[in-house]
Amino acid sequence: MKPPAAKSARKWAGEVIGMSNDKFLPMLKTVEQMQTVSGLGVKKLMTMIHNGEIDYIKNGNRYLLTEQAILEWYNRSKVRARRNVR
Repeated sequence: MKPPAAKSARKWAGEVIGMSNDKFLPMLKTVEQMQTVSGLGVKKLMTMIHNGEIDYIKNGNRYLLTEQAILEWYNRSKVRARRNVR
């Protein structure tokens, strides 16, 4: 596939992976988009970025994240449930 004209090239950069119902699913998401997917707020995501807790790509003045980066952070940060709770 060829990227669309320069007018929408910015949108094209994030829409790389897969199709669902004839729509592209963005592989890279902005912090604002990731907020709705992850349930974490923009402030928390930006704090995690600045503390080096999650991987990101800096594109101009935007930070782009993947859902995989959030899942990796979750797996590193989660607290295990106790097994023998009475």
